[in-house]
Amino acid sequence: MPHCYWLITDESRCNVQTLHDKAPFIACRRAARAVVPATSLSGALDPDALPRLSEHFGQLLFAGAGSHVAGCGHSQRTDAAQRGCGAAYAQQIPLSTLNFLTGAT
Repeated sequence: MPHCYWLITDESRCNVQTLHDKAPFIACRRAARAVVPATSLSGALDPDALPRLSEHFGQLLFAGAGSHVAGCGHSQRTDAAQRGCGAAYAQQIPLSTLNFLTGAT
């Protein structure tokens, strides 16, 4: 990743299994070695996995239902790190935006 400035991965559901050598996590580790920030885009985000995921991904964007950040109870515009949720930054985004970013139809 010598010419990369930002890694964006996508997955249908980001959870603890993501950290078990699934492709997004392998790419994230490689990005970390190259000092490249990593963002995860997912359809859903498991709030129980948020602390562990945030150790590796700088941003966690998801299109799950509801208006809370990863189930922690804060509004979707809240910086979760400042509120002690354990994430560097987790934000819910509209499904249409996720589909646009990932090329899904």
